[in-house]
Amino acid sequence: MKIPDYRFRWNTKHPSCIARFDMSSLTPGALLKNLGSGGSTYDATIFGAPAYVNPLIKAKSSKCMEFFGVNEYLGLANPISGLAAFSLVAWINYDAWDKIFFCRSAAADMLTNVNSAGIFGFQVGVSYTVTRNKYPTGQTYMLAATKDASNNAVIYVNGRWIVSGTVAANPADANAYIGQGSGGIKRMDGRIDNWMAWSITLTPEQISSIWRSANPRL
Repeated sequence: MKIPDYRFRWNTKHPSCIARFDMSSLTPGALLKNLGSGGSTYDATIFGAPAYVNPLIKAKSSKCMEFFGVNEYLGLANPISGLAAFSLVAWINYDAWDKIFFCRSAAADMLTNVNSAGIFGFQVGVSYTVTRNKYPTGQTYMLAATKDASNNAVIYVNGRWIVSGTVAANPADANAYIGQGSGGIKRMDGRIDNWMAWSITLTPEQISSIWRSANPRL
């Protein structure tokens, strides 16, 4: 069996991990500190009053952030603005479907979400790649979405390849949201833990490494 590449574990300082939030470290001014190698440019402003609850990640001891679908979300400079290749990874556990986990601020044409049928989606430009199966509420998933320079997209769930598709070019946008869509729509009702943005297309092996290092008893 091939050993996972642990340079890409969930708490990485790899230079291609440009933004990472553990969803628990509150800093002065209602900011969430970026722990990735991209620096403080991507510190996130906390809106509303999210709660801090037990982590979704078995290897993690700090809390995670709970949203209530009302006015809780994070605003930040968009770390993947205009990138030809990028990856998004987060642990999620939601109480309702039809929610957006990450979105560029200007328009809903770059997002990750669970739709009204409980299906995960990854939209870039006008193209939308979705999973085939429903994902029930009240369960924890590691959702990963990747795009390469040839506009190939892949969705992974719990470290496993689920579906691939073709998307459009990634639009540029100065700002983004975690936990809501553009215009404040479809706000997250549930929990998000250890959200990450990468400036590369993670491979299946690297996605598996992140999953296995964060969930060592699985």
